[in-house]
Amino acid sequence: MCLTTNLLNATAPAPLILNATVADSDGSIAKVEFYNGTTLLSTVTTAPYGFNWSNVAGGTYSLTAKATDNLGSSRSSTAVTVTVTDHTTKMYDIHTDYLDTPRVITDSSGAEAWRWDSAPYGETLANEQPANATSKFTFNLRFAGQYFDQETELLQIISGIMIQGRGVTCSLIR
Repeated sequence: MCLTTNLLNATAPAPLILNATVADSDGSIAKVEFYNGTTLLSTVTTAPYGFNWSNVAGGTYSLTAKATDNLGSSRSSTAVTVTVTDHTTKMYDIHTDYLDTPRVITDSSGAEAWRWDSAPYGETLANEQPANATSKFTFNLRFAGQYFDQETELLQIISGIMIQGRGVTCSLIR
């Protein structure tokens, strides 16, 4: 018997998906019970044996699954530990230049979280993790009216799309 979850670390309110893989060589599975410690979360009587636990609050959870076959014998999985941290709101300051283009974002202590030292037409990418930053900070606003799409690396303008290429920048206006 094996218990898996989609997340081992999450931020509250977390959606956890629990799945149990179980087989019975001399009969059939009658039910699978999902537990947080000794607290029963759900009982599933048909395959696939899964449970969606939504809006999980902050805390550390020891999750197990217990399978019972048609003859009444049961077996429990090894515990899976999941840590859900509480969501905390953070305040950031956006420092702009004379055109209101974002250049630096700092946290409440004044440490840089994001920096964009761009060329005149925005050909360079922003530094999303300056030297002292502990994690990547995503901020997609650029020049006035522009939004940077990280998947396509396109700058979307209110009335069109600006395509950045190797040394070539062209604007498509709709």
